[in-house]
Amino acid sequence: FKLPDFTLRGAGHLSGDAAQHGGSVKADFTASAGNFAVLSPELASLGNLALTANVDVAVSQNATDKTFSISGKTLNCTLAPQNGQTAISLELLKPATIQYGASGLKLPAGDLARLTLAQMPAAWLSAVMPKPYSATGQGLSGQILLGARDDGALSANTSQPITFSGLDVSQAKQPLLAGGVLTFDGAGSYLNHSLQAQVRDFSFAAHTVAFKGVTLTSVSLPGKIVQAKFAGNVSFVPGLPIPQVLATG
Repeated sequence: FKLPDFTLRGAGHLSGDAAQHGGSVKADFTASAGNFAVLSPELASLGNLALTANVDVAVSQNATDKTFSISGKTLNCTLAPQNGQTAISLELLKPATIQYGASGLKLPAGDLARLTLAQMPAAWLSAVMPKPYSATGQGLSGQILLGARDDGALSANTSQPITFSGLDVSQAKQPLLAGGVLTFDGAGSYLNHSLQAQVRDFSFAAHTVAFKGVTLTSVSLPGKIVQAKFAGNVSFVPGLPIPQVLATG
């Protein structure tokens, strides 16, 4: 079994307390990794990656009810191509404690973290796409706020629309879509096997197809969807270019 090449450098403080069933870490570190093809040939397109992190986190477990807690004061992480600009960053917006126990996952209400995409390479998307699909383009950008609602639902909300320009998709090196422009602005939440999504704006290929004010609600169980509701508006704008769709035989 082989692992990718990696290096790790940093400094900090690590402590643990067996009697209190917990520990803490406060550290700054940088890391680099490459040669992901040893895990899977498709991952070769990830190239060489650089990671930075600044963390101040404590973990503990309640001896009585076994509730597991993670308390974070600081969490700032960035991911970038080697010698390139930051493509993905994750920032904890405020100190928070996350608990997991018999009643499930509990988070404090409000926005807890900000995920920022800044021209994330299309090659990274190709690395996780199913065979034999691949994607190229100018990069994925946008910003998402992660947190929880007052009722305990996990939430995600775009604070800056997600955009992907010049999107080309191929199947076995045969073009399927060419020149696509993707824009998404919306929100979602998850609670008790219920997923809710609101699309404030979705457009593709120079706004040829647009979705406005769409709300999707689904109640799902493992392995199947038992209820789904959809409402909204879909518009097709004539006279504008659409992605080039080519037959592959």
